[in-house]
Amino acid sequence: MQTYYETLGIEENASPREIKKAYRKLSLKYHPDKPNGNSEKFLEIKGAYDFLSNASKRARYNEYLKKEKIRTKGLEAKIIKTEAKVIITKPTIIQTSVKFVKTSANINYRK
Repeated sequence: MQTYYETLGIEENASPREIKKAYRKLSLKYHPDKPNGNSEKFLEIKGAYDFLSNASKRARYNEYLKKEKIRTKGLEAKIIKTEAKVIITKPTIIQTSVKFVKTSANINYRK
């Protein structure tokens, strides 16, 4: 899930002027009345701007993000650990005497 900051492509410490500038740029690009417009993306951008342009809503949202980062800190470590398992299907040649064989659980090699 993207944060409102990621939706607008700005940093969390962006000024109100930077928020407005990013909103205008993206809303013109994705406006539904444009030939290549995207109404879903436009509504995401509008929602992000509505929250971040209001100082009190933005402060509450920042508090929510802080709590969410603390809550998911342990989960991120588990996800990273899980993603470290890699199956090589087309390896580059490291040594000419090693052949890689794809298995369902891990990587085995034969000499």
